[in-house]
Parts: sequence; C-alpha cells; structure tokens
Amino acid sequence: MRFFGARRMVLSRISGIGPSARLLLVCSLPLVGLIIGLAVAQFVPQRRALLSELNNFTAEQHFALRIMLMGTSRQVEHMRLTVERHIVMESRSFSEANAREFRSVDVPLKTGSLAGVEWAPGSTAREDGNIFGIPELLQLRGDEAGPVDAGLELLSMLKLDQIVGTNARWSYFMPASANFVVLYPGASLTELVQDLAERFSFKDMRQLLELWQSYPVYQLGRPRHNTNRVPYWTDIYEDAGGTGPMVSHAAPVYVRDQFYGVVAADVLLSAFDAILTPMKQPVGMVAILNNHNEILGMNGMAFGGDLKKMREYLFADGLAQKILALTTDSDFIQVDDNWVISRVGPYSGYRLIYVLPNSDLNAYLLPHIISYALILCGLVATLAGILHFLHRSYILPSFRLADYLGAQAAGIEAEAPVLPKGWKPSFARISEAFANSRNYQKKLEESEARFLAAASSLIDGFAIVDPAGHIIFYNEAFAELVGRDGRARIAIGSHLSDLLDPRWLAAHGGDPILFDRRWVSFRQSAMPDGGAVILLRDVTEARHAEMQLRESEARLAALLAYAPVAIMLMDADGRLVMANPEAERMLSRELGMITGKRMSDFINTEAMVALDASINHVLTTGEVQVSEEHYPGRDHYRDALAIRFPLHNTEGAIDGVGIFAVDLTLQKMTEEELRRQRDALYQNEKLAALGSLLAGVAHELNNPLSIVVGYSGMLEELAPDEPTRRRAREVHVAAERCARIVKRFLAMARSKPVEKKLVDVEGIIDDVVELAAYGLRVNGVEVIRDRAPDLPAILADADQLHQVFMNVVLNAMQAMTSIEGRRRLIIRTALRDQTIVIDVLDSGHGVNDVVKQRAFEPFFTTKPLGVGTGIGLSLCSGIVEAHGGTIRLDPGPDGGALCRVELPISAAPPRRGGPELALQRQPLSGRVLIVDDEASIANFIAEALERDGATVMTVTSGYDAQKLLAEQPFDAVLTDLRMPGIGGERLLSFIAEERPDLDGRVIIMTGDALTAETTLRCEGLTMIEKPIDIEVLRALLQPLLAVSSKTGRHSRVAVE
Repeated sequence: MRFFGARRMVLSRISGIGPSARLLLVCSLPLVGLIIGLAVAQFVPQRRALLSELNNFTAEQHFALRIMLMGTSRQVEHMRLTVERHIVMESRSFSEANAREFRSVDVPLKTGSLAGVEWAPGSTAREDGNIFGIPELLQLRGDEAGPVDAGLELLSMLKLDQIVGTNARWSYFMPASANFVVLYPGASLTELVQDLAERFSFKDMRQLLELWQSYPVYQLGRPRHNTNRVPYWTDIYEDAGGTGPMVSHAAPVYVRDQFYGVVAADVLLSAFDAILTPMKQPVGMVAILNNHNEILGMNGMAFGGDLKKMREYLFADGLAQKILALTTDSDFIQVDDNWVISRVGPYSGYRLIYVLPNSDLNAYLLPHIISYALILCGLVATLAGILHFLHRSYILPSFRLADYLGAQAAGIEAEAPVLPKGWKPSFARISEAFANSRNYQKKLEESEARFLAAASSLIDGFAIVDPAGHIIFYNEAFAELVGRDGRARIAIGSHLSDLLDPRWLAAHGGDPILFDRRWVSFRQSAMPDGGAVILLRDVTEARHAEMQLRESEARLAALLAYAPVAIMLMDADGRLVMANPEAERMLSRELGMITGKRMSDFINTEAMVALDASINHVLTTGEVQVSEEHYPGRDHYRDALAIRFPLHNTEGAIDGVGIFAVDLTLQKMTEEELRRQRDALYQNEKLAALGSLLAGVAHELNNPLSIVVGYSGMLEELAPDEPTRRRAREVHVAAERCARIVKRFLAMARSKPVEKKLVDVEGIIDDVVELAAYGLRVNGVEVIRDRAPDLPAILADADQLHQVFMNVVLNAMQAMTSIEGRRRLIIRTALRDQTIVIDVLDSGHGVNDVVKQRAFEPFFTTKPLGVGTGIGLSLCSGIVEAHGGTIRLDPGPDGGALCRVELPISAAPPRRGGPELALQRQPLSGRVLIVDDEASIANFIAEALERDGATVMTVTSGYDAQKLLAEQPFDAVLTDLRMPGIGGERLLSFIAEERPDLDGRVIIMTGDALTAETTLRCEGLTMIEKPIDIEVLRALLQPLLAVSSKTGRHSRVAVE
C-alpha cells in the first residue's frame, strides 16, 4: 500500500508533463477528424453530381434506343398489316399488269443451272426491291396468288419507308408456301444466287427458298413456336450476305387463322453502336443487352476504352446476370463494387445498362479533393515535431523510471536511473516502498505454497472462481474430473461454464453428470467477495450401484407389466401385497382395489374353499401346487392354470405365497370350436362325395333321356291324329323336365370359373323352386311368388346365384319342418333405386339376435350334427358380396325369418333370352358321320337328320370312325366325348392331323359336363349337351352343311 501511495505522489509532482502531452494529442485528433470529414463531405456531393450527370446521359441514349426500336417495330407492324390486308382481298390470280413485270431467269451454276422468276430488272432492283420465285410462280391461282400481289404492294410500302428513313438493313416477306420471297432493298436473282452458291448447296429455286426459311427469323414465327402470334426479336446472328452481325425483328402473318408466312426487318449491330458512339461518356462503360445476355452495342472509357476488357469485366463473376435480374430503375444503385443503372427498351425487352466501377469513380473524383490531403500532411508533420520534443524531454525518462520500478518489483538489483531534478524526492520514497513490498511478497509466497500443497493432496476436485465465474485456482483432481475435453480447455482465467454445463451448475448440487465414463457430483460454496469455491467428487461406483438397482427394478416392473400371466404375491395372512396388470384383468378390479384384500373378496365361497386349502398346503409344506381350475361366469380366466409356490424371507422361513395364473379360456374355446369344425368338415366331405355320386347318376341318365326326348319329339311330329300327338307331347314335356333337373344337378356339382353375363333373376328363382318342388310339396310348404313387373337383367354368374337361392330356400324349408300349422314360403322380388331386392320369407320359428349376428360366420349352424355344416350361408354371403350386393337375415314381420338379397342392376343394356340360334327349319344337304357308343342314340339322331335331307352314317367306336374318315368324304362329324377305346379327344386329334378340311366342322356330344366343359371351350370347339335337342342340333349343322368344306371355317357355338 505504501508503494501505491508513493506512485501517486510521483505522478502528482510531474503532473505538468503527462497531462500536457495528452491534452495536445486529444486536441489534435478532432482537427484531423475535421479535415477528413470535410474531404469526405466534398467527395459525396461531387459523386452525387457525377452520377446525376451520367443518369441524364443514359436517359438521352435510352431515348435514342427507344426511337430506333419503335421505328423498327412500327415498320414490321406496317408490313404485316399491308400483307394481311391484300391477302384478305382474295385475289384469285395475278393481275395482267403485275404478271408482265415478272421475267424468267436462268442462272448458271457449277453443276448446271437454276431456273426462277424475278419481278424487278437488275438495274432497278436495289431501289424498288425485288421478288424471287419458283418458275411456276406465274401459274399460281386461288389462295396461292394472293400473297404474291401482297408482296408487290409491300415493296411499294417499303420504298416509301426508305424515303422517310429506316434503321432496317433488309426488309422481307417469306411466305409459308416457300414459292417466293420479297426482299428490300433488292438485288438481281443472278447476283443473289451466285453469291449464295459459294457458301450453300442447293439445286433449284425451291431448295434455295427452303434454305432461307431454315433461319431462326422464320422458324420462330411458325405456329408451333409462336402460339400467341406476337412480334419477336431474334438472337444475334451473322448475315448470310456477309454484311456483319445483326438481329431481326419479325411478325407472323395470319389471315382467317391461317398462317401465311413472316415479315421481318434486319438491323445491323452497327446501328446500336451508332447510338452509343456520338455521346461519349467521361467514365465507366455503357452497353445494350438482349434477354440472353448478348451485347448488341458497347462504348465507354473504362479500361482505356478497350472494348474486349469491358466485355470480360461485364461477364466476370455473373455481373451481367445480376444486372438483368434488376427491376428497371431511374437512378444508380450499387451492384457488388459497381454503380449501375438499367433501363429497359420498349417493343423488344432490350436493356441499356451503364456500369461505373467504384475504382474508376474514385480515380475520377480524387483529384478534386487533393487540397485536403495537403492540409492533412502538414498537420501530421506538426504533430510529429511536438511528439519528438515530448519524447526526449519527458517520455524517455519515464521509460527509464518504469524499467527501474519493474526490476525492483521483480526483486532484481538495478542502478538508479538518470532523472530530472524535480523527480528525485519522489524517486526516494518510491524506492523505500518497494523494499517494504518485497518483504510482504515473500511471506505471501510462503502462505501460497502451503495452500497449494494442501489443495494438491485432495482427492476431490477443488477450484476457486471470481464473481464473474472465471477460474482463479484449481487443483489437479479438478482438471481430471471435468473430462478429457474440459482438461484440454482448462486454464487460469477460463470461465466455469465453458467446462461444466451451466444448467447443472445452476442446480447447486443436483444429480451427478457423466464425464468420460465417470459420474461427478458438484458442490458450490459462496465467498464474501462474490466468488465461490467449487468441489467436484467422483461418485462413479455409487452411481453404478444405484443404476443397477434401478435397472433391476425396471426389468421387474416390465416383467410384471407385460407378463401374459397373472402374478400375485400374498403374505402369510392371505392378503395380497402385489399384483400385476394381468391380475387386474383376472380379478376385474383396479390395482388399488386389490392390494391389501383377500382372495375371498373376489372369488365365490365354493371356489374359495379349494383355493384356501391349496394356499395352506403351500404355507405348511413349502411344496409347489399346479392345477387347472374352472371359474364359471367369467369372460377372462374362466379356465386357468394356477401355480402356487412359497416365498421365503432372508432367514429362509416361509412368509408368503406367490401365484401364477395362466388364462386357458381362449385355448379351451378354440379346442371346442376345433372339435365342432372337425365334425362339420366331416359332414361336408360326405356331402361332397354324395354330390359327385349324384352327378355321376345324372350323367348316366342323360343317354336314355336323349332317346326319350328325341323320339317323343319325333312321335309328336309324326302323330297321325291329335290324341296321339297330345300323348307324345306330354311324354316329351315330362322328359324335358327330367333333362332340366339333370342339368341343374350337373350345374350344382360342376366346378368352373366365374362367368358373369346378363341373367334373368326370375328365371333362376323359377329353376330353384322347380328343383326343390318335391321337398317343398312333401313337407307341406305352400310357395307364393310375388313377381315384380319387367324386372331387368343383371350381370352375374347364373350358377352362383342358383346356389345362393337354393341354400336360402332349403334353409327356409328345413326351418318350417319342426312347426305345426300352416307352412308358407313367400318369394318376393322388387326394383328399388337401381337395385333388385329378393325377399324370402318363411313361417318358421324365426331368428334371435345371436343367430342374426352370426348367421353368416363360417361353420356356425343351429341345426343338429349331421344336418347342417354351417358353411352354406357363409358361401352365400361371399357370392352376393362378390356381385356387389348384400344379404342379411332378420326376423319376419309376422314371425318366421326374412332373408333379403339385394343385387345391383348392371349398367349394360338388358338382353332377353339366351343365345339366338337360327332355328328356322331348312332342308339339310351333305354327308354327316355320327359316332356314339350308344347305338340307339346314334340311330335316333341319324333318323332325325335323314328326315331333313342329310346323308348320315353311324358307327359305335372311334376306331370305326377313323377308318370311315380315312376312306370317305364327310361334311360334318358328330361324336360322343366319352367312348371305350378311342374316345372323342383322340378322334379329334386324328381329324386335325388326317382331315384338316374338317377343321371347325366337328360337334362334340357329352353328358359329362363336370369334366368336359372347360377343356372343350378352351379349345374353341362346338359342344352340345345330352339329352340332345334336335332343334338346337339342326341350328348348329345348318351353317356347316350350307358352306363348302373347302373354306375350313370354324364354328364356335356352345349350347348348354
């Protein structure tokens, strides 16, 4: 403290030196700032004035560009209107005066000559323009002649524009027909062809005109490229005539929405340079750009007027793209290190830009503020002289004194410095203060050494931070505990929050934190000066033990929570002390209502007697009890596997019982359902075997039925009197009914893919009622049909719908067999909102809610074993839903059951009846071979066909048929499918190899629809099912016997 007091005394004694120098410096700085501010203030107005002058300059250039573009645009629009107006006049041919002005020209080429016509003679072509065309141009008539007259009128208009003044180098009209071209100023055809022949290849005038049309100026105006029919500007291109780079302004010509060609005007880039050159700007660069960043014209003083360097600068670092992205502005703005103004020209989108680099701007303006720089230099020189005097007289002695004081503070003996006389008294007191300070410093160092030794011996981390949170001391253990990253960053002066999480520090002893796989706790104690003492402790082992305990508890909790069995623990008094969620489900109580209760609180007395006995046995003997138990009336754990085991305390004594309960309810229900379904499947297999047997019987009935049906029909036709004819008709009708029943049995037994077609629902229901008529009549069931008038056809599979209605009718019949009284079956059809509704209402015992909900489940049945399988209504539901409909079962309005089927009407037009066959009886002619192992069937068919005029031969085996086919000609073959030895399939193969002339002339007879239908239809063969319908057979044979067998035409008619 004495040292600091002596220092203040010295400074007070030499106060005339230090403050004076500082005052001089402080006063000089505002003067320097004022001079610099004046220079800047002068620079900014001069820069603003220059930019304003350049802005006016660009406005004049932009006005000149605007006038040029406006003139070109107006000229092209005038050309377009002139051509369209004269085409609209609909001239049907050339006027004689115009035709006389054309002359034929033959221009010699290297490999021949080129013939064409031109309008103006060579001497006046340049002044009056010219028209070049194909030799046939003068013979054009109609719409093709109109554009030529329009072109002549266009030349007159262009000549007047030339007198008034125009920027266009060339003006022309290229018609879409490529018959001619109009050019102004003109040239003779000879000059033009000879000039172009050196650079292009063409054979005639048409190719030359098409070559001209390949240029972008024409292609961009075509309808597919210019759908809006607007004028347009091309990109820069080289003139084919060698006059230099240019751009073209063009417009498409349309008359009554028909494309007639393009009018255009070419503008040389030199015309754009002519706008910029007369108005020379003093600094920067000016350019005209199109929408594709192409430079149309450029001028300026940047880079010494070097246009190449100006172009490179404009496109360097994307400067041109940034300028094109700017909106039009009327004043300069800064883009990168440049002052830029951009003005968009009308009628084209061309942009005039002025770019002024900052370096050029500064170089141009700096000479105007050179006087301020001279004043600043004089000021700097004056200040330098004053500072030199101060340094020699005062600053250098101060440095000597500072060096001496530094050495004394460091404990180093040093020679007293040479100082001014006024400084010596103060210097003596300073020397005495430094001696006292050295003694104090020594004692302080000894105290610090003892502190460091104590802190280093601590196993806990120890650190001291100042009020701002910076570390002013830490031991080695602290550096180890802040982690690897913290150890790399720790140092005196480091902020504590850079090493430890601030949120953890704010907790003041919260949970430990993980550093490099070590858990560290934190403790903080405040110090009087606002700082703090920080203690870190390694609690890794304690933390691991705690975490292992938590993990063990979490695993146990997860096991209890997700165990699929009920787990409960009870004490020796029988009170529950723990239960998992599955136990809550078992006892139908929440966990809070289970703990502390006895099992008797949840289980009835009868079951509790056995449960108490089991628990007492475990408590007494320590043996594990396993048993299957049944608790009726429960939804869950109605059947359960119970496992009871003893719980031991730390001394090994039994002080409780543990219980595992496994829910066997679903397993028992599944086993019961599996037994029921196994019985139903057995019954279903018996029904399937019975169906196959019934189909076989039906097949065997087809052959005799064919004879009965056939001969009864013939007897009806040949009967000499009406009584005999009536009896024969009754036999025929009865036989046909038998045949229909057999066909329905076969349709029910056959397995074929779904075939949807327009079917009559009423007809299907009639077939079902007819097939079930015997059972209904025997059981005394009265059938009432309530038909809807004009019910439309629907798109469906007839056999599947037959199966649905047969199941519903049979179920209704079986439901009424066990009731007394009147038995009535009502079948009602109706049409509602494009849906056919079929109601089947019986007078049976009805349905309850359970049956209503489960009626369509697979294997659900209310019938006794052996009567029902439980799959009929399930199959019906699947069939109806596949047809887009619905089926449901409800109680009837007056008792019984109501089964309602709803089917959507097809969007296709209804079709009445089956396939239309040409059944008009006509005489037959030709040879027919009949092959059937049943001779009576073959004879019956032969007799019927011979009556119609056919020549028929019959055989009873495939072998005999092959012999006849190899020896004799036939026009058609009628063969059975299943025969001993050589059957119908082998006979078909023989005919295909040996008699290809009979391809498509073979008809297959079969009574086995179960196996034959799919194969034969896939092969595209004609099939007729037994019993044979003679009228259908006649319809099938008529086209075969009426057409010559040489045609080999297929017949693909299938009749069921």
